Amino acid sequence: MFIELYNCNNYYHRMMIREMADNDYTKKYLGEINNDTFFNKETYVFKDLSNNYIGFISCSLPVETHYGISITLYYAIHHKYQNKGYGSKMLELFENFIKENKKIDIIVLNIESDNYASLKLAQKNNFSIAYQDDENYIYTKFLTKKRSL
Repeated sequence: MFIELYNCNNYYHRMMIREMADNDYTKKYLGEINNDTFFNKETYVFKDLSNNYIGFISCSLPVETHYGISITLYYAIHHKYQNKGYGSKMLELFENFIKENKKIDIIVLNIESDNYASLKLAQKNNFSIAYQDDENYIYTKFLTKKRSL
């Protein structure tokens, strides 16, 4: 499995992301951000060797916390590529990109409690539960020396 990460810096990439909104979670996320503020965040698309769009990751602006600088990730994987390991590969590539290019200590995932695929993805990729309630799970992963929450 070979996929590459691209900065989402053009209109064509943006339209492909909108077309990937094929599930309720992605539709809800894109619907809440019904304008270009979504693309003011750093957004990256992932494509395979045949130039097919696999998915995207968008990250919040960095936030300084007591534990270091954190970003929250939002992502979607095209339905054709779900449950095939692409989500893990996207997270791996993005983590490596962050480690090499950004000064980020913590990645945060805010996952709705009924989004079982994303919960499984977070656990599979060594994210730890930092908080949970009836509606959401907050997962974190420390990229630098781990500090306890």
